[in-house]
Amino acid sequence: MTKQEELEILVRARYPIILIETYEEQRVERMVEEIAERRDKKIYCWSITRGLYSFGQSIQSKKIDTKTCDPIVALNSIIEIVQPALFIFKDLHPFMGEPTVVRKIREPKKPFLVTSVSN
Repeated sequence: MTKQEELEILVRARYPIILIETYEEQRVERMVEEIAERRDKKIYCWSITRGLYSFGQSIQSKKIDTKTCDPIVALNSIIEIVQPALFIFKDLHPFMGEPTVVRKIREPKKPFLVTSVSN
């Protein structure tokens, strides 16, 4: 079974959080994109520098919602999104020591992925 097949099984099984440690962020994004297309889901990404944004949105678009650069605000924002979607949170791990972030991650009933660079 390939990594993509494993990931798709987890998405289909509605695992609420999937942690992926990788240096190959773009490869993971491509896998998620293919899965989302097959599952008819939109993709949103989050990073500390760009906040919450639609997958594929160019960094040059300058559509940065600075409020959602805060992980708590971003996690609150995904609850508001009603369409079927996958959420990729890039480098969220530094915030995992904050009790509010941990609690917010446990509360949403929407699947999202957390990517981080493996050591």
